[in-house]
Amino acid sequence: MHIGKKAGRRKKFTKLAKNFDLGDLIGVDHTRHGAVVIFTTAGKVLWSYKRSGGGALLDPAMAIVLPDGNVLVSDEYNDRVIVIDRRTKQIVWQYGHTGVPSGGKGYLDVPVGLELVPPHALIVTARVAQTGCEALGACPRGRP
Repeated sequence: MHIGKKAGRRKKFTKLAKNFDLGDLIGVDHTRHGAVVIFTTAGKVLWSYKRSGGGALLDPAMAIVLPDGNVLVSDEYNDRVIVIDRRTKQIVWQYGHTGVPSGGKGYLDVPVGLELVPPHALIVTARVAQTGCEALGACPRGRP
């Protein structure tokens, strides 16, 4: 039984995420030239993001579909967390400086995980040399 089916049709839960059906999956290609893919449980690709140049991902670690339908990604070795507009496939928000690891304000150092905390907070877990991982609070008010 597929969660979200109703009378043989998938029910969209727009309060959870626009254009994202309950039961669809999101995954990352955790490689040097990584990608983010949204797909059905049957394996059909519904959306993907893979770029070269400034928008390229470098070992993305996690991805979450946001309530507005856009995608939040921890781009591990680019030392940033980004939001990708699913319609335009453009980066519309970024925290961290691409390819510049640091523990300073506005910077990240290998963000390996992320979690949204209502109402307007984002927790980023970053790898820290010799101590494992630490949780950092990182998000300007109201974004992502």
